[in-house]
Amino acid sequence: MIGELRKITTEPQSSKIHETFTSPSTGMEFVLIPAGEFMMGSMKVAAGKPVHKVTIKNSFYMGIYPVTQKQWTAIMNNNPSHVKGNDLPVEHVSWNDAQEFIKKTE
Repeated sequence: MIGELRKITTEPQSSKIHETFTSPSTGMEFVLIPAGEFMMGSMKVAAGKPVHKVTIKNSFYMGIYPVTQKQWTAIMNNNPSHVKGNDLPVEHVSWNDAQEFIKKTE
């Protein structure tokens, strides 16, 4: 079961359409994570957490790709990364800075 996610809600197969959108201001691509339940974990002791049910109460959108330095700089007007490159993921970002980035992109 390592890495296996199994949805346990009772939805018809045809309704499993993943809605996506691209932000016009950043070019970032997002996918809808629907509310529901699934089993996560492993039956193997050495693999980590045991199998348990995870519940997502509210649907949300999540970025498909890591935020690039170019995207971060366009929103935040700075680049905290040590390894520079427009198409590289932004790094050395605090939790508070990530929250500010999210607010600015809403």
